[in-house]
Amino acid sequence: MYACIFIMNQEDPGLIGSHEAANRLDVQLETLYAYVSRGLIRSQPASKGTGREKLYVKDDIERLAAKKEVRKDPELAANSALSWGHPSLESELTLIADGRFFYRGEDACLLGRKRNFEEVARFFWSGEWTSNWVFLKEGSISEEKLESLHTVSAEMDWLERCQLYLPLHEEQCLLPRTDWVGTGEGVIDFLTSMACGDWKRGAVSEKLSAKWGLYPDDQDMIDEALILSLDHELNVSSFTARCIASTNASLHACVIGALSSFRGPKHGANIWRTQAFLREVESEGSVLKASKGRLRRGEVIPGFGHPLYGDEDPRSKRIFQMVQNERPGSKALELYKELRSFGRERLRLLPNVDCGLALLGMALELPEEAPVQIASIGRCAGWIGHAIEQRGFGTLIRPRARYVGKRPRR
Repeated sequence: MYACIFIMNQEDPGLIGSHEAANRLDVQLETLYAYVSRGLIRSQPASKGTGREKLYVKDDIERLAAKKEVRKDPELAANSALSWGHPSLESELTLIADGRFFYRGEDACLLGRKRNFEEVARFFWSGEWTSNWVFLKEGSISEEKLESLHTVSAEMDWLERCQLYLPLHEEQCLLPRTDWVGTGEGVIDFLTSMACGDWKRGAVSEKLSAKWGLYPDDQDMIDEALILSLDHELNVSSFTARCIASTNASLHACVIGALSSFRGPKHGANIWRTQAFLREVESEGSVLKASKGRLRRGEVIPGFGHPLYGDEDPRSKRIFQMVQNERPGSKALELYKELRSFGRERLRLLPNVDCGLALLGMALELPEEAPVQIASIGRCAGWIGHAIEQRGFGTLIRPRARYVGKRPRR
């Protein structure tokens, strides 16, 4: 859940020529062209010249140059570790490599075809395949308390409501504070029940699908989307959960803290920005018109690209495949194709998972909050997994700062 990209154009100061790019990287032109062919650097035709000249995205050049400098300077490597830098924390949970991502060594994009969300969540937490999920007990929260909370939260969005309700669930939770697996199941069941408005037992995708009036095949798509949303390595919210877990705080505290960062427009809330953009596309009649309108207003175009993937976000690619299989004639599928074409030709980027979830909601005619609910409930299982792993390490996450301010007098 990430990038918001400006359309590249010939007058864009974020583009530089080939010789300047090669000098910045300290490489020959042939090496620069090789970087482009591997998807490490984006380029576009220059507005003037022979027609063969190219301009190169300055941010890509700087990012690649920084990586080369980091390899030569250990201190620089430490300073850059917190911003898409080198791996800085050991984990057995998620691997992102070669344009794919894996949960404990299993391809995450394949798991949803043979496993359900609850099984994958349990596997993510423990490394073992089990199916004994302890579903929420009916009536565990009084109707009076729920009614009062509904009144207070009437104007809140979904993520705000989650943060308001979770302390109540912690208060009502009867499991020992050390049983984080059982507590984790209860948290996910509770969030699902909040989204559905009832407290009956049942699988997450089953309850959500019933609430949204979906068919069984649609339920399978919801289940896969939950699995695809479950984790994505040390994103901001997962790292937040780990930091809180390292203090020996409760699992609820870890989830509430993770939700706070997930609400940021550069993280989970970017799905809402992407949905707003898609509504503009529908209103304008084309992706290009809506994009030009945004540029005129000095705004960004959300839902494209991801720094960890050279080409296509595998999560959005899998969602596209599901929509193509189950909704072959839908308007959402045609829009998805237009977005992919636009992204490849104009941005040199393809739709990311934010765009995928927004279009899944459009294809299934889901309520506006549904894509964010899928993303946050799915990712909650990831936060729980990170918290459990970090708690097992028994160490406090406490990095040092490199002071660059005014020096004190002697």
